[in-house]
Amino acid sequence: MLYAKDAVLVTDKGPISGREAIEKHFSDLFQKVQFSNNHVTVDQYWTVIREGDDWKIQVDTWNVTPSPAKYGDWTG
Repeated sequence: MLYAKDAVLVTDKGPISGREAIEKHFSDLFQKVQFSNNHVTVDQYWTVIREGDDWKIQVDTWNVTPSPAKYGDWTG
């Protein structure tokens, strides 16, 4: 696992705390999502720590950038 045991994943839906909860989040996500030639822009930032001889992600923050509005799709 890439994450430290007390890691925090901050998503666009809110934070997820702990390695087991993060693992469940990704497991559930990959069961629900079908990837097929998608293009997504993700802004991602992380910090890492040492656990024994390994580097692990301590905090992972990301946000999906929405597609730009089409002409006439905005209000104002």
